[in-house]
Amino acid sequence: MFKCLGNEEPLKDKIALLVDISGSMNSRISGKSDIMRYDVSAGLAVLLREICADIKLYSFNDKLYEIPPRRGFALRDAISKNVGGGTNMWESIRGAAKNRRNRVMIVITDEQTMDSGVYSDANSDLLVIINVASYQNGVGYEKGVVHISGWSDSIINWIREYLNNEFEKC
Repeated sequence: MFKCLGNEEPLKDKIALLVDISGSMNSRISGKSDIMRYDVSAGLAVLLREICADIKLYSFNDKLYEIPPRRGFALRDAISKNVGGGTNMWESIRGAAKNRRNRVMIVITDEQTMDSGVYSDANSDLLVIINVASYQNGVGYEKGVVHISGWSDSIINWIREYLNNEFEKC
């Protein structure tokens, strides 16, 4: 996995990464697949961890859990400690934003949440929501928000390019 990232410079922005570990993330990504939404999320988290120089890691279900600094499968194992339960995505976003202003907050989820919120709850310049469920595919942009429905490992390169190009304009 690490080899696919190459020797590129890490992103220097302050980044918070939240991974949904609620019960709905234990669903398969499609009717023909054995891969679970959680597996996709953990894989993306492992890759994102490697490209970010200043990252704070969290997992969430009905609670927010801070993840100790780990890499590779150790990170996947740390994320998976509390899998199951309900989903309070927006409460978790607010909790992760409470004591640290991030340049970017990335949330990997299936967006099946029991609560509500607004994009500004992220207390960041950019909120990126990656929906790994297969409801639809596409990318949506609003001021300060990128919403990605669908996934591939190319998301890592896309995030790098988007951050490098968009934030250079600021």
